Amino acid sequence: MQTMDLASIEPTSSLNSSIQVGSILRRGVGEPGMQVLLYCGVLWNPKLCDCFPIDKPDGIMKSLLIFCVLFIFSWRAPGAGLLLVSQEEIDFGNYPSWEARQGTFLLRNTGNSDVVLKRIRSTCGCLTSEFAGTSLPPGAEYPLKASIAANSSSGAFSKAIYVETDAPGQEFIKLSLKGNAMPLVQISPDSTVYMGKLAVGKEYRYDFKLAPGIENLQLRLGEITPASSAASAQMDIKDGLYLLSVTVKPEQKDMLVYITVNIEVTAPVKPPPLKIVLRGMTLAE
Repeated sequence: MQTMDLASIEPTSSLNSSIQVGSILRRGVGEPGMQVLLYCGVLWNPKLCDCFPIDKPDGIMKSLLIFCVLFIFSWRAPGAGLLLVSQEEIDFGNYPSWEARQGTFLLRNTGNSDVVLKRIRSTCGCLTSEFAGTSLPPGAEYPLKASIAANSSSGAFSKAIYVETDAPGQEFIKLSLKGNAMPLVQISPDSTVYMGKLAVGKEYRYDFKLAPGIENLQLRLGEITPASSAASAQMDIKDGLYLLSVTVKPEQKDMLVYITVNIEVTAPVKPPPLKIVLRGMTLAE
Protein backbone atom coordinates (compact mmCIF):
# COMPACT_ATOMS: atom_id res chain seq x y z
CA MET A 1 0.00 0.00 0.00
CA GLN A 2 1.36 3.37 -0.98
CA THR A 3 1.83 5.97 1.73
CA MET A 4 0.39 9.43 1.67
CA ASP A 5 3.09 11.97 0.87
CA LEU A 6 1.57 15.30 1.76
CA ALA A 7 4.90 17.01 1.17
CA SER A 8 4.56 16.32 -2.56
CA ILE A 9 1.44 18.48 -2.77
CA GLU A 10 2.16 21.91 -4.11
CA PRO A 11 0.32 24.67 -2.28
CA THR A 12 -1.35 26.08 -5.38
CA SER A 13 -4.83 26.48 -3.95
CA SER A 14 -7.04 24.84 -1.40
CA LEU A 15 -9.14 23.25 -4.16
CA ASN A 16 -6.17 21.81 -6.03
CA SER A 17 -4.67 20.55 -2.78
CA SER A 18 -7.88 18.72 -1.92
CA ILE A 19 -7.93 17.13 -5.37
CA GLN A 20 -4.32 15.95 -5.00
CA VAL A 21 -4.95 14.52 -1.55
CA GLY A 22 -7.99 12.71 -2.93
CA SER A 23 -5.95 11.16 -5.71
CA ILE A 24 -3.38 9.89 -3.23
CA LEU A 25 -6.10 8.29 -1.12
CA ARG A 26 -7.61 6.61 -4.18
CA ARG A 27 -4.35 4.73 -4.77
CA GLY A 28 -4.92 2.83 -1.54
CA VAL A 29 -8.67 2.32 -1.73
CA GLY A 30 -8.15 -1.26 -2.79
CA GLU A 31 -6.32 -2.09 0.41
CA PRO A 32 -8.56 -3.74 3.12
CA GLY A 33 -7.38 -1.39 5.85
CA MET A 34 -8.15 1.67 3.79
CA GLN A 35 -11.56 0.22 2.91
CA VAL A 36 -12.44 -0.09 6.58
CA LEU A 37 -11.28 3.45 7.29
CA LEU A 38 -13.26 4.80 4.37
CA TYR A 39 -16.40 2.88 5.36
CA CYS A 40 -16.12 4.25 8.90
CA GLY A 41 -15.82 7.70 7.38
CA VAL A 42 -18.89 7.08 5.26
CA LEU A 43 -20.85 6.19 8.42
CA TRP A 44 -19.84 9.56 9.74
CA ASN A 45 -20.43 11.44 6.46
CA PRO A 46 -22.17 9.57 3.56
CA LYS A 47 -21.08 12.30 1.10
CA LEU A 48 -17.60 10.76 1.11
CA CYS A 49 -18.96 8.23 -1.37
CA ASP A 50 -19.00 11.02 -3.91
CA CYS A 51 -15.23 11.51 -3.44
CA PHE A 52 -14.02 7.91 -3.46
CA PRO A 53 -14.82 4.90 -5.68
CA ILE A 54 -16.66 2.93 -2.99
CA ASP A 55 -20.26 1.89 -2.56
CA LYS A 56 -22.39 3.11 0.28
CA PRO A 57 -22.43 0.47 3.04
CA ASP A 58 -25.59 -1.56 3.30
CA GLY A 59 -27.38 -2.49 6.57
CA ILE A 60 -25.18 -5.52 7.21
CA MET A 61 -22.00 -3.55 6.63
CA LYS A 62 -23.22 -0.77 8.94
CA SER A 63 -23.96 -3.27 11.70
CA LEU A 64 -20.54 -4.88 11.25
CA LEU A 65 -18.76 -1.54 11.37
CA ILE A 66 -20.68 -0.43 14.44
CA PHE A 67 -19.71 -3.69 16.17
CA CYS A 68 -16.06 -3.10 15.24
CA VAL A 69 -16.15 0.44 16.62
CA LEU A 70 -17.74 -0.72 19.89
CA PHE A 71 -15.21 -3.53 20.16
CA ILE A 72 -12.33 -1.09 19.72
CA PHE A 73 -13.62 1.24 22.44
CA SER A 74 -14.43 -1.58 24.87
CA TRP A 75 -11.21 -3.52 24.23
CA ARG A 76 -8.99 -3.78 27.27
CA ALA A 77 -5.29 -3.84 26.74
CA PRO A 78 -3.63 -7.23 27.31
CA GLY A 79 -2.28 -7.48 30.82
CA ALA A 80 -4.90 -5.23 32.39
CA GLY A 81 -6.68 -6.35 35.55
CA LEU A 82 -10.45 -6.73 35.60
CA LEU A 83 -12.56 -7.18 38.74
CA LEU A 84 -15.75 -9.22 38.74
CA VAL A 85 -18.07 -8.65 41.72
CA SER A 86 -20.36 -11.47 42.87
CA GLN A 87 -23.14 -8.95 43.57
CA GLU A 88 -23.34 -5.17 43.67
CA GLU A 89 -26.09 -5.01 46.30
CA ILE A 90 -27.00 -6.95 49.44
CA ASP A 91 -30.56 -6.71 50.73
CA PHE A 92 -31.04 -7.67 54.39
CA GLY A 93 -34.83 -7.29 54.18
CA ASN A 94 -36.69 -6.74 57.46
CA TYR A 95 -34.63 -7.32 60.60
CA PRO A 96 -34.52 -6.11 64.24
CA SER A 97 -32.66 -2.80 64.46
CA TRP A 98 -30.94 -3.87 67.70
CA GLU A 99 -29.13 -6.63 65.82
CA ALA A 100 -26.12 -6.22 63.53
CA ARG A 101 -26.12 -7.47 59.96
CA GLN A 102 -23.14 -8.58 57.87
CA GLY A 103 -22.78 -9.34 54.18
CA THR A 104 -19.91 -10.44 51.94
CA PHE A 105 -19.01 -9.20 48.46
CA LEU A 106 -16.71 -11.52 46.54
CA LEU A 107 -14.19 -9.69 44.33
CA ARG A 108 -12.48 -11.81 41.66
CA ASN A 109 -9.71 -10.75 39.32
CA THR A 110 -10.61 -12.08 35.86
CA GLY A 111 -7.91 -10.06 34.09
CA ASN A 112 -4.33 -10.86 33.14
CA SER A 113 -2.44 -8.81 35.71
CA ASP A 114 -2.60 -7.93 39.38
CA VAL A 115 -5.28 -5.57 40.71
CA VAL A 116 -4.49 -3.50 43.78
CA LEU A 117 -7.38 -2.93 46.19
CA LYS A 118 -6.35 0.40 47.69
CA ARG A 119 -8.97 1.45 50.22
CA ILE A 120 -12.65 1.45 51.18
CA ARG A 121 -14.85 4.53 51.51
CA SER A 122 -18.32 4.45 53.09
CA THR A 123 -21.24 6.87 53.23
CA CYS A 124 -21.82 6.68 56.99
CA GLY A 125 -20.15 5.68 60.23
CA CYS A 126 -22.70 2.94 60.87
CA LEU A 127 -21.23 0.93 57.99
CA THR A 128 -18.04 -0.96 58.78
CA SER A 129 -15.94 -3.14 56.51
CA GLU A 130 -13.10 -5.55 57.15
CA PHE A 131 -10.44 -4.57 54.66
CA ALA A 132 -6.69 -4.33 54.38
CA GLY A 133 -5.03 -3.01 51.23
CA THR A 134 -4.06 -5.99 49.13
CA SER A 135 -3.09 -7.05 45.63
CA LEU A 136 -5.11 -9.65 43.75
CA PRO A 137 -3.23 -11.74 41.17
CA PRO A 138 -5.13 -13.07 38.13
CA GLY A 139 -7.77 -15.60 39.16
CA ALA A 140 -7.59 -14.69 42.86
CA GLU A 141 -10.63 -13.80 44.96
CA TYR A 142 -11.11 -11.47 47.92
CA PRO A 143 -14.12 -11.70 50.28
CA LEU A 144 -15.02 -8.15 51.31
CA LYS A 145 -17.14 -8.19 54.47
CA ALA A 146 -19.38 -5.21 55.30
CA SER A 147 -21.56 -4.78 58.39
CA ILE A 148 -24.40 -2.58 59.58
CA ALA A 149 -23.83 -1.90 63.28
CA ALA A 150 -26.56 -2.71 65.80
CA ASN A 151 -28.85 0.19 66.75
CA SER A 152 -27.35 2.32 63.98
CA SER A 153 -30.32 2.40 61.59
CA SER A 154 -34.07 2.67 61.91
CA GLY A 155 -36.54 2.06 59.12
CA ALA A 156 -35.67 1.60 55.45
CA PHE A 157 -32.08 2.46 54.54
CA SER A 158 -29.58 2.19 51.71
CA LYS A 159 -25.86 2.54 52.40
CA ALA A 160 -22.97 2.53 49.94
CA ILE A 161 -19.30 1.63 50.06
CA TYR A 162 -16.76 2.41 47.38
CA VAL A 163 -13.81 0.15 46.62
CA GLU A 164 -10.86 2.08 45.22
CA THR A 165 -8.66 0.03 42.84
CA ASP A 166 -6.01 0.54 40.19
CA ALA A 167 -7.94 -1.45 37.52
CA PRO A 168 -8.51 0.65 34.35
CA GLY A 169 -12.11 1.82 34.25
CA GLN A 170 -12.76 0.45 37.74
CA GLU A 171 -11.05 3.07 39.87
CA PHE A 172 -14.14 3.24 42.10
CA ILE A 173 -16.55 0.31 42.44
CA LYS A 174 -19.84 1.08 44.20
CA LEU A 175 -21.37 -1.60 46.42
CA SER A 176 -24.63 -1.19 48.34
CA LEU A 177 -26.32 -2.60 51.42
CA LYS A 178 -29.99 -1.98 52.08
CA GLY A 179 -32.70 -3.22 54.38
CA ASN A 180 -35.45 -2.25 56.77
CA ALA A 181 -34.28 -2.03 60.37
CA MET A 182 -37.38 -2.64 62.47
CA PRO A 183 -37.08 -0.49 65.62
CA LEU A 184 -37.50 -2.11 69.00
CA VAL A 185 -39.57 0.86 70.17
CA GLN A 186 -41.22 3.66 68.23
CA ILE A 187 -40.69 6.89 70.18
CA SER A 188 -42.91 9.87 69.47
CA PRO A 189 -42.65 12.73 68.94
CA ASP A 190 -38.92 11.90 68.73
CA SER A 191 -36.07 10.52 70.81
CA THR A 192 -34.37 13.95 70.75
CA VAL A 193 -36.18 17.16 71.72
CA TYR A 194 -34.85 20.71 71.51
CA MET A 195 -36.42 22.71 74.35
CA GLY A 196 -35.22 26.10 73.13
CA LYS A 197 -34.71 29.01 75.53
CA LEU A 198 -35.67 28.17 79.12
CA ALA A 199 -36.43 30.49 82.03
CA VAL A 200 -34.72 29.70 85.33
CA GLY A 201 -37.13 28.38 87.97
CA LYS A 202 -39.92 27.69 85.48
CA GLU A 203 -41.22 24.14 85.11
CA TYR A 204 -41.48 22.52 81.67
CA ARG A 205 -43.14 19.21 80.87
CA TYR A 206 -42.53 16.95 77.88
CA ASP A 207 -44.59 13.85 77.08
CA PHE A 208 -43.51 10.83 75.03
CA LYS A 209 -45.22 7.70 73.74
CA LEU A 210 -43.21 4.50 73.43
CA ALA A 211 -44.83 1.87 71.19
CA PRO A 212 -43.24 -1.63 71.40
CA GLY A 213 -42.09 -3.05 68.09
CA ILE A 214 -42.29 -6.68 69.24
CA GLU A 215 -44.67 -8.65 71.43
CA ASN A 216 -44.18 -8.99 75.19
CA LEU A 217 -41.69 -6.12 75.27
CA GLN A 218 -41.05 -4.87 78.79
CA LEU A 219 -39.56 -1.47 79.54
CA ARG A 220 -38.36 0.11 82.76
CA LEU A 221 -37.46 3.70 83.56
CA GLY A 222 -33.73 3.99 84.12
CA GLU A 223 -31.53 6.76 85.46
CA ILE A 224 -31.54 10.39 84.37
CA THR A 225 -28.22 12.04 83.62
CA PRO A 226 -26.92 14.28 84.89
CA ALA A 227 -28.50 13.44 88.23
CA SER A 228 -29.99 16.60 89.73
CA SER A 229 -33.24 18.07 90.96
CA ALA A 230 -33.57 19.97 87.67
CA ALA A 231 -35.19 16.98 85.92
CA SER A 232 -37.52 14.15 86.87
CA ALA A 233 -39.45 11.50 84.94
CA GLN A 234 -42.39 9.14 85.34
CA MET A 235 -43.46 6.27 83.10
CA ASP A 236 -46.78 4.39 82.99
CA ILE A 237 -48.28 1.81 80.65
CA LYS A 238 -51.72 2.11 79.06
CA ASP A 239 -53.32 0.10 76.23
CA GLY A 240 -49.98 -1.45 75.32
CA LEU A 241 -48.21 1.93 75.14
CA TYR A 242 -45.62 3.25 77.54
CA LEU A 243 -46.31 6.88 78.47
CA LEU A 244 -43.28 8.85 79.62
CA SER A 245 -43.49 12.29 81.19
CA VAL A 246 -40.31 14.34 81.75
CA THR A 247 -40.30 17.48 83.87
CA VAL A 248 -37.49 20.03 83.59
CA LYS A 249 -36.97 22.97 85.95
CA PRO A 250 -33.71 24.83 85.22
CA GLU A 251 -31.82 26.06 88.26
CA GLN A 252 -29.03 28.19 86.77
CA LYS A 253 -29.12 30.95 84.21
CA ASP A 254 -27.12 31.23 81.01
CA MET A 255 -26.15 27.58 80.75
CA LEU A 256 -26.59 24.64 78.44
CA VAL A 257 -29.23 22.11 79.52
CA TYR A 258 -28.61 18.57 78.31
CA ILE A 259 -30.66 15.79 79.89
CA THR A 260 -30.66 12.10 79.01
CA VAL A 261 -33.42 9.74 80.14
CA ASN A 262 -32.46 6.07 79.94
CA ILE A 263 -35.15 3.46 79.21
CA GLU A 264 -34.10 -0.11 79.97
CA VAL A 265 -35.44 -3.09 78.01
CA THR A 266 -35.85 -6.01 80.39
CA ALA A 267 -37.58 -8.63 78.19
CA PRO A 268 -37.66 -10.56 75.93
CA VAL A 269 -34.35 -9.14 74.68
CA LYS A 270 -31.78 -7.03 76.50
CA PRO A 271 -30.18 -4.52 74.15
CA PRO A 272 -28.43 -1.35 75.39
CA PRO A 273 -30.77 1.15 77.08
CA LEU A 274 -32.87 3.42 74.88
CA LYS A 275 -32.03 7.10 75.27
CA ILE A 276 -34.33 10.10 75.16
CA VAL A 277 -32.42 13.38 75.00
CA LEU A 278 -33.69 16.86 75.88
CA ARG A 279 -31.48 19.87 75.27
CA GLY A 280 -31.86 23.62 75.49
CA MET A 281 -30.38 26.83 76.91
CA THR A 282 -31.39 28.89 79.94
CA LEU A 283 -31.86 32.62 79.59
CA ALA A 284 -29.21 34.98 80.88
CA GLU A 285 -31.75 36.98 82.88
